[in-house]
Amino acid sequence: MGRRITRKQLKKDDEFVSAAEVIFRWIADNARPLTAGIVAVCIVGVLWWVISGWMSARTDDASLLLHHATKTFEGDATPGSFTPAGDIQAAEAQFQQVIDNYGRSEQADMARLYLARIALSRGDTGQARASLVELAQKHEGNIIGRLANLDLINLRIASGQGIEVAAELEAMAVSYTHLTLPTSS
Repeated sequence: MGRRITRKQLKKDDEFVSAAEVIFRWIADNARPLTAGIVAVCIVGVLWWVISGWMSARTDDASLLLHHATKTFEGDATPGSFTPAGDIQAAEAQFQQVIDNYGRSEQADMARLYLARIALSRGDTGQARASLVELAQKHEGNIIGRLANLDLINLRIASGQGIEVAAELEAMAVSYTHLTLPTSS
């Protein structure tokens, strides 16, 4: 026995067929723009993939070059030592190479920080101060800026401004203690 189809079911089937017919007709009428759009999206996706891969490789190369420069700078000194035991002139050339090759990267700014420290060790406080101030302003919220600020504080202390620096640091510490920290309940 056959299944009976109601008028309501026939109407639903007709609506689906007519909607599908409209959609397929629209796709057929707009095949060229649709194809062009799909090709454009694919091209943009491939370009994004290529550019992000290139940027990643460039960052890796800059990090490796900076690593070699810091190893040359530190030499055989124990990690965390304040006095480098390496070849400072060779390290200075390598840091400059990082800056020349990867000028606007974080690695280049870290190399600038090392060069400022080398300038400080040579007694060129003017050049070092200018570099450190620039780095502290550019990287206000990350480690490079904090290290530059710390070097600026040490430079001010070395230049005889220890009392002023101590007062500023004490004021900063007091302002941080007034912040309310969330408590765990």
